[in-house]
Amino acid sequence: MTYPYIQRAMTLAEGQAPGQAGFLQRLETFLQGLAPCFDRRPEYVEAGLPERLAAPERAVFFSVPYPGDDGRVYTAPCCFIQYTTVLGPARCALSLQPTLDVSGLKWKALALSLENSLAGLSMGGAVAGAAIDPTVLSAQESMAFCQRFITALAPFLPACAVLEGIVPHRERGYLKGQLDRLAYTLPGPAKTFTDGWDQAQARGYGLCYFAQNALRRGTGPRMEGQAVAIGGRTGSAAWAGEKALQLGAMVTAIGDSSGCLHAAAGLPLALLRDMAKNPTRPLAACADETADIVFRPGGAIWDAGADIYFPCDPACPLDELGARAVIAHGAAVFEGAENACTPEAVRLLREGGVPYAPGIAAACGAALLQNTRQESDKRLRTGMKAILDAVWEESLRIPRQELTSAAYIAAFEPIAQAMLAQGI
Repeated sequence: MTYPYIQRAMTLAEGQAPGQAGFLQRLETFLQGLAPCFDRRPEYVEAGLPERLAAPERAVFFSVPYPGDDGRVYTAPCCFIQYTTVLGPARCALSLQPTLDVSGLKWKALALSLENSLAGLSMGGAVAGAAIDPTVLSAQESMAFCQRFITALAPFLPACAVLEGIVPHRERGYLKGQLDRLAYTLPGPAKTFTDGWDQAQARGYGLCYFAQNALRRGTGPRMEGQAVAIGGRTGSAAWAGEKALQLGAMVTAIGDSSGCLHAAAGLPLALLRDMAKNPTRPLAACADETADIVFRPGGAIWDAGADIYFPCDPACPLDELGARAVIAHGAAVFEGAENACTPEAVRLLREGGVPYAPGIAAACGAALLQNTRQESDKRLRTGMKAILDAVWEESLRIPRQELTSAAYIAAFEPIAQAMLAQGI
C-alpha cells in the first residue's frame, strides 16, 4: 500500500540524496514499517514527522591531509552525519574504511538514533567516516592521520558527544589521545571516547540474548540444539558465536567474503574465542589446525543449511541470493549490525514469512552498555530481554505480527514524542 506522506518523504529524500540507492531503499522500508504507527497517530503525519526523517540534521564533508613516510602528502575524504538529537546529544560511531560509503553511513546514523531510543538512552545518533585503510599505514602515518582527523572533526561534534567505534586498537589509542588533548579547548562539556563494555562483545552477546528470547516466544526454532551460521568474522560476529555456544546452540559455519569455516559437529569454543581476540587471523589458518573443520573459499556462508543466521558484517551482507537460500531452509534471521542485510534481502525475508529482526533491535547491546567500562553479563541479558519484550508488545498491536515493524515503531515512538514536544 502506498501512503501519500511516505511518497512526500521519499521525494524529499531523493532530492537530497541523489545516487544513494542503498539509503533510499532502507529509508522506504523503515517508513513503511512505521505505517501502523502513523495510522493510529495521525498527529505525527500532521506535524510532518515522516518528512523530518527523510534527511539527517547535519551532513558535513571535509578532507584531511596527512604526511606519508615517503615524503608525499596524502588526503583522505571524510564526513560527519548527525541524524537526530531530539532525545539528547549524539553518540557518534567512527568508521575507517578504504571507501567512503555515504549511503551506508547515513543509514547507520539513523539506525544508531533508533538503537539509542530502543535502549532507553537520552542520546541521538551520528557517524563520522574517513576513506582510509588503517592496515596499510605505518604507525607514524596512522598517528598523523588520526590526530588531524579528530582535530578537523571536533568543531562538528555536539556537546557531550560520545565517540565510539570498532576501529583497530592502534588507531583507537591515537584518536582518544588527540581527543583528550583537545578536551580543554572544545566548547561545552567534555567529549569522550569510550569502548563501553567492549562494543563488539556487547553487540555479539546482546544479539544472542535477543534471538534467544524471540525464539522462545515461538517465532522460530529454539536456540538450544540448533545450528547457527554467522556472516562475518570481525566485530561482533565471533563474540556472537561464543555466546551462542554458551546458550546451547552449535555454530556450524562462520565466514566472510573470503570464505567460510564449516564443521558438521560445530566449531569449538576455543576457536571462536581466538577469532574474537585475533580478528585479522586468516580463516584458512583456523581450518589447518583442526581436522574436523573445512574451509570453503568464496563466501558460501548463506548456503550452510543452518537453522539460525546471524548476519553481522556489512562487508559480506546477506543478499538476495542468500535470502532465497535461507527462506528455502526455513531458518530464522537476526541482524547483528546495521547494513548487514541488503534491502532486497530484507524484503524477501519479510515476504517469505521468515522470522527476522533488524539490527536496530538485535544489536542494541552496545547501546545498552556504552557508558560502562566494566559491566556484568547479567545486566546485558536483562536489558536485551526488556528490549525484546517492548518489541513483542508492539508487534501485538499491528495487523501482521512481525518483529521488523514492531522494532521500528518501538524505537520511533520516543523520538516522535520528543519532536512533538520540542516543536519545529
